[in-house]
Amino acid sequence: MSPRTSSPACSRPRFGTTPTAYLAMLRVQEMARLLRETHRRCGSRAAAGWRSRSRATEAFLAHTGIAPSRYRDMRPFVADVP
Repeated sequence: MSPRTSSPACSRPRFGTTPTAYLAMLRVQEMARLLRETHRRCGSRAAAGWRSRSRATEAFLAHTGIAPSRYRDMRPFVADVP
């Protein structure tokens, strides 16, 4: 993104938020998808683009109201099919 198109003034009307907040929301959505669809106990944070586990957990909690571990544990059990 160029500085001109990534400025808050340009993105706020388009996305309703700042570029940083929008990126965090996308990362949380991807992390939630990975927690629902995979059986990996870790790695969803990094695959969604977070470097820091604490920041990922903080953002996930802020956007969903639930910790990633609880979110993962709430999904229905699906047995691995060979």
